Amino acid sequence: IDKKVIGTVQYYIDNLCMKILGLSVLEDYRKQGVSRKLFEAIEELAKEKYIPTISLYTVKETGNGDIFKKLGFTVVSEKSDEFSESDKYKNLISLYMEKEIKTYKQ
Repeated sequence: IDKKVIGTVQYYIDNLCMKILGLSVLEDYRKQGVSRKLFEAIEELAKEKYIPTISLYTVKETGNGDIFKKLGFTVVSEKSDEFSESDKYKNLISLYMEKEIKTYKQ
């Protein structure tokens, strides 16, 4: 917005999968569709590079899994998250999610 960076997505490509490492939006711009726009840009990039799958991990207890489902992702697996800690939850669950997209090649 006005040439100001308000959100970022970190990713890498491994074989035929674009793996999302992180997504961040400045607090003042959250809940305004910025994340959706970032994911639309990532999908477009994946299509251009003929990458048919986008994947990510999230912690179930954050509620982000439901947001990613609304963006078209499905839960592939759930397992105990050994790398995250919470003051609120004793055990955290890691969700591995994927979204299949149609590339321009298909």
